[in-house]
Amino acid sequence: MANQVTLTLTLPNGKRKYFRGATKKEAERKRDEAKRQLASGIDLTTNPTVEEFTKMWLAEYKEGVVRDTTYLNLVNHINNHILPELGRLRMREVRPAHIQRMVRSMEGLAKSSQSRILTVVKEIFKTAVENDVIAKTPCISSIKPRGEEPEEKVPLTSEQEKTLLDKARGTNMYLFVLLGLSAGLRHGELLGLEWKDIDLDTGMLTVQRTVAITREKRSGDIVDGTKTDAAHRTIPLPWSVIEEVRAAKSRSHSVYVIPGPKGSFMTFACCAYRWNKLFDGLDFRITPHRMRHTRITRWFEQGLDLKEIQYLAGHADIHLTLDVYTHYQESSRLPETAKKIRAV
Repeated sequence: MANQVTLTLTLPNGKRKYFRGATKKEAERKRDEAKRQLASGIDLTTNPTVEEFTKMWLAEYKEGVVRDTTYLNLVNHINNHILPELGRLRMREVRPAHIQRMVRSMEGLAKSSQSRILTVVKEIFKTAVENDVIAKTPCISSIKPRGEEPEEKVPLTSEQEKTLLDKARGTNMYLFVLLGLSAGLRHGELLGLEWKDIDLDTGMLTVQRTVAITREKRSGDIVDGTKTDAAHRTIPLPWSVIEEVRAAKSRSHSVYVIPGPKGSFMTFACCAYRWNKLFDGLDFRITPHRMRHTRITRWFEQGLDLKEIQYLAGHADIHLTLDVYTHYQESSRLPETAKKIRAV
């Protein structure tokens, strides 16, 4: 091909493998990646299986690069859905029909889960193309996730918020519910809160660590730092909430605002047990994330602007904030729209 740079690499069997790129830098990148694959145990003289290439992809591109939670989710997607369908196939044997069959095998999963798994497959084969393992990807655009759409995110009503608080009052989950509804924190951010993060004089709560799933502790471990730079933020709390927090701190014997059974941070497993025990039997569905969604919606109702809410919610991408705003606008303005139509 005209104007392409070609470099070679001598393989262990003495044969040469060629790497082409529009620039010398691109060709070198492909050759260097091939060297890493050889070091990882991939035999470039053969056509690797999807399992072989995927394990290399995990080791070279993801391990130590992405957060532990993300890495463990990748491993779960690969072991439970991708390799059972594609693992034994050679990379150059995989056709769009094989990818489509994998999608069909996931019919019991929600559409959002299927989409995440399909994204992983696309990234694996994209990497294979970039490294000249295959000529083109079998993940064509017509292959799409199936399954049911996710449930509509609906904020709690004021009555439902009161029900949660009343049911949690006097239990070791009260501050989890109170701060979830008043500060809009993520699940792990709530569990990672220490008393020093709340300034009782100024009424400000600062998010600076989280509880996250790690490879060492699947039930959750304290991680200094936040999910993203945007997640590190300071949130003003209502003074009525500050007074309840102040009273709770005076009774606490832990550095954590929401402690576990032995005074350390509360794990996800412990939180789930207490949450289910407390709210079993309610006539509405409640999750920690729904409390967060409710608070973000309330901020819109109180007249805060998009940038203010993006900051308070810790959204790195304003489109996440816009999604909530759009839903809020549609639901809150419908009665007004109906009046306009019926007045004609």
